[in-house]
Amino acid sequence: MPFQHHSDDQQIKHTLNIARRRVIITVCMVIITPFLSIWLFYAEAQRTFKSDFLDHINEMATVAANLIDPVQHAYLANQTQLDKSIADMVLQPLAQLHRSLKDVHYVSTLTIENNTTFLILDTAWVLEDGDTAYVLEASDFREEFPPQDEFDYESYAVLSEGKNYIFTHLYTDEYGTFIAAAAPIPRVGDTPQAFVILEINAATLLAREQQLSRNLMISCAAALVIIGTILLFMLRNFMLMRQAFTLIGEQRDEFQQRSLTDPLTGIFNRRAFDLALQREMSDDSDYLALIMFDIDHFKQVNDTHGHDVGDLVLQDLALLVESHIRNHDVFARTGGEEFTIISRHRERKGAWEQAEKLREIVAGHDVHFNGGSLTVTISAGLHLINYTEQPADALKAADTALYLAKQNGRNRVEQS
Repeated sequence: MPFQHHSDDQQIKHTLNIARRRVIITVCMVIITPFLSIWLFYAEAQRTFKSDFLDHINEMATVAANLIDPVQHAYLANQTQLDKSIADMVLQPLAQLHRSLKDVHYVSTLTIENNTTFLILDTAWVLEDGDTAYVLEASDFREEFPPQDEFDYESYAVLSEGKNYIFTHLYTDEYGTFIAAAAPIPRVGDTPQAFVILEINAATLLAREQQLSRNLMISCAAALVIIGTILLFMLRNFMLMRQAFTLIGEQRDEFQQRSLTDPLTGIFNRRAFDLALQREMSDDSDYLALIMFDIDHFKQVNDTHGHDVGDLVLQDLALLVESHIRNHDVFARTGGEEFTIISRHRERKGAWEQAEKLREIVAGHDVHFNGGSLTVTISAGLHLINYTEQPADALKAADTALYLAKQNGRNRVEQS
């Protein structure tokens, strides 16, 4: 078949490629966007909660520091023997704070003297022992804590400047996991620098982080289910679209074939012939010929044997001629019993030889039908196309040659 639909096929492929790219982009967005959103939400929730948690324990440390009388605390720090009554006065507010804040595990006060840190008051066991206060024994209540043992240099420098400091790294011992905060005790006059340390149970923080992790996993699982559903839906729609394009292409080819095919003989019709002639005349590389022929006395065949036999003759003739022409020739039914061949030849005489050969083959062929057989002949008009002429002029010239063949006795070839 000389007619192909490259432009339509390219358009379908282009449309499918665009659809495929859009599907890929959408898939990437569908996959990335939910997980990115979940991760950002999780990171922001974790950051916000941790920030709020740290702000809370920082405030607790400041409150604890403000509950202590700096003068009395300084007085204790300067003693070599413990004054129990003053210690109780200083420690009582801390003990009450300790009782009221369930997350506070340990409260102590430190003082810095000559770059040495001393532990002064300690409420570590107040909840367990039920005492109003607990301090170190009078003999060693000024227990020395070298800064490098208790703190890192950064925290010690911050605290030495009178600022709060939170030890954000968690540490774990036999009692649990903790985070610490320190706040300076307000100074009065030349009182030594002192501060309060709170050890906060980090169970709330850990539980919150674990809950966030569980929520993240649940969200990711839900996102995977949703994404899987969306991808399946998109894949199904893409496959349906592809099937639709395939069906459209098949239907287009079928309709195109029908629009270019003569329904009786199965060869090209006049529309296909006109398109082929325009295309062939655009290439002037060889001799281009039109061989137009029709069946001699075809009306007599119809009148004698009926139109069914007439149709059979047309079909048989089309099959016979089609089997004896070349693959690149165009063979079409251009009228009732009229047929035309478009053929190329390297030599001028090739077209004449082809026309004569076809005439002889038809004349020597019997058409069989129910109840008998008959032989028909054809008259042919040959025209070698001048590439400067129009298709209509070429057809007219071939038709004139055919008319001349009939005038000169039929069953012959004439050339214009």
